[in-house]
Amino acid sequence: MISLEGLQSGVTGEDRAIAILKVEHNSLTYDWMTFVPPNADLATYIAASEARIKAEIDAKEAAWAAIDLATQATLDKSDIVRADNPDYYASRRAEYPALADQLDAMWKGADAMTEMAAKIAAVKAKYPKP
Repeated sequence: MISLEGLQSGVTGEDRAIAILKVEHNSLTYDWMTFVPPNADLATYIAASEARIKAEIDAKEAAWAAIDLATQATLDKSDIVRADNPDYYASRRAEYPALADQLDAMWKGADAMTEMAAKIAAVKAKYPKP
């Protein structure tokens, strides 16, 4: 069973969204997300995506099981068995400092540029490339 927990709308100028889901599969519950095409009926699209989403979960669980126990002890399972952010670049764009602020920091240089680089790095760390 898949239930919709929320919807992350696209940023300005974007016409796509990300569905935030709870997926019950193999007696476990997973937090998952998937890209929703523009103009798609949300319920129909999620229902049609159920087999694909469960296959993704199975593949991630298999990847986790293939890791030796010593390495598993150093990792958190949720770092392996999680949805890839289907639209990380839109999420990044929504949180990056405004371009004018970035240019201003470049103009000022020194501390302002260091602070701006840290803000950008934090956004990149929050939304890593899949």
